[in-house]
Amino acid sequence: MNVSEAVASRRSIRQFLPEPVGRDVLERVLAKAQRAPSGGNVQPWNIHVVTGAALAQLCEGVAALLPQGRAAHSTEYTIYPEALADRYEDSRREVGEGM
Repeated sequence: MNVSEAVASRRSIRQFLPEPVGRDVLERVLAKAQRAPSGGNVQPWNIHVVTGAALAQLCEGVAALLPQGRAAHSTEYTIYPEALADRYEDSRREVGEGM
């Protein structure tokens, strides 16, 4: 497969199964992720894996904040350009909301 074929066949799916992810799978994913490049190679992340009661509490907290929309969250750093042209900003939001 070449790059054009890969881009043309790309899909984003955000649907989750009710079964928990096995610890072995998480460990393999995290072992690979820790070697992923980042801007300036600063690796600006921390990983927290939660299950059981802690996961339920986290989900409840997120669900309580969702109705507040963007007002409930501020980012640590800017992800998108501040002055993104309207058509690009509209498209970005449309895709995000559609997912």
